[in-house]
Amino acid sequence: MSDYKKTNDLTEKTTPVDADLLRLDDSADSFAWKKATIANVSTKVQADLIADDNTFTGTTTLDKIGLLKSKSHSPNGIVTFIMDDGNACCYTDYKPLFDAQGEVACPAIVTDWVGTTNFMTLAQLLELQTSGWEILSHTKTHPEFLSALTEAQIITELSESKAYFTANGLTVENMVYPSNDNDAVVRKITMDYYNSGRAAITQYFSPAYNTSPVDSYNMLSVEIVGVEAADIANYKTYIDNAYTNNGWMIFFTHFATAERLAAYDEIIDYIQAKNMEIVTVKQALEITGNYFEGGDGVAIGRDGIRANKIVMHALSADPTTPRQGKSVIWQSDGTGSGDDGDIMMKITAVAGGTFEGGGNTKTITLVDFSAS
Repeated sequence: MSDYKKTNDLTEKTTPVDADLLRLDDSADSFAWKKATIANVSTKVQADLIADDNTFTGTTTLDKIGLLKSKSHSPNGIVTFIMDDGNACCYTDYKPLFDAQGEVACPAIVTDWVGTTNFMTLAQLLELQTSGWEILSHTKTHPEFLSALTEAQIITELSESKAYFTANGLTVENMVYPSNDNDAVVRKITMDYYNSGRAAITQYFSPAYNTSPVDSYNMLSVEIVGVEAADIANYKTYIDNAYTNNGWMIFFTHFATAERLAAYDEIIDYIQAKNMEIVTVKQALEITGNYFEGGDGVAIGRDGIRANKIVMHALSADPTTPRQGKSVIWQSDGTGSGDDGDIMMKITAVAGGTFEGGGNTKTITLVDFSAS
């Protein structure tokens, strides 16, 4: 196992927790998820985990697991540009264009190709990094489908690329999947080395922007290929949708032609006219990324929680009445509201109270266990 495995400080928790969604150690062998249930987290959410002033209003300190990271906010949406493979045109053609526009982008680098014919050199990558561009990983050898490899082979692709970057003074924190291919195993291993993994939309004209909570290890993107007027109009529609929905739009490309460079110039002009920020992947994650990242398991973002399962413990008493405009969901053991096994929800309406209290509260049964 490589020494270049991403680490974190999740072992320094301040609260005992007891189910299985928040990862609290960095064990490569077990990829262990120490017991930290969403039930535990949901009580913090009901207590306004991230309050309107970005302070935690509950009784438990969870900043050790990153839940209190304050995110900035971009009301108009944000855009990121990525150049896959590390082709020489990224330096010779795209850098002058982005420099003239006062913007930056992100080359995704295959480490075995650095310094070979038609690809950027290490010196050029270091210059880009110094200029504010973010270098991304695109694996060691660019296998067409990471999902077709064994776990050992995937680890080699990621760990050895990470080792190359680190040894050569490049700060690389985010990943682009070759051919945008990934599966649950690929995403799980990617978490050990990088903070995110970029994929792509599977069907054009589907929602293409990323929103909170971000699917950090399967991020959506659109390739800029066609450069006809209709193609550029489509790219602008993607930008409009991200603008309207305060989303994060990612575009990527591979090569440069005179027509494609002209298209990029027009697209950047359009983004700037809408007062949208063009940012790197790292900057985007700082703006709209998740407060807590658990990969496919669970993520907590500015606009909600994404989870592939929710584990709840039966409560012997109803939870505290939520504040105005808030709600809480729990499983009953039959002692308080609801019968044993029922899934309950307590809601405090906005009307009829103040922000600090009041409002009309109702308790409802979401799932009647005895009737199911």
